[in-house]
Amino acid sequence: EAWNESRHGDGIADIAATSSFFQFHTLTRAETILVRQRGYLVAFCVFELLSNGLGVFHFVKGHPEVRGATTYTLSQVAKLMSKRGVSMVNFAFDMGIGGLRDYKKSLQPAGMIEKAELWL
Repeated sequence: EAWNESRHGDGIADIAATSSFFQFHTLTRAETILVRQRGYLVAFCVFELLSNGLGVFHFVKGHPEVRGATTYTLSQVAKLMSKRGVSMVNFAFDMGIGGLRDYKKSLQPAGMIEKAELWL
């Protein structure tokens, strides 16, 4: 509740989180990591390990008032993936949101795939 009460902004992250949870049943190999601090949920991540050393971060979210929660969660899940043989990671679709794309670039990826939309 405290997390929800502290949320401000346009709600895009909340929409993405809700969508991730409703689609979770379609991800046959997806796993979730919950990070707690002093008994309170401060971050979570939905991820999946695919074949050929590929891992996918479907969604990660940290409490906005807990500095470093998202970064810590990403780091821990990446370590777990590495221990399980993952060598390349796909970090969520950025939904065309400029800030998310900029964040993904700040992680200094080995490469990024350009996507295009086709409307008929």
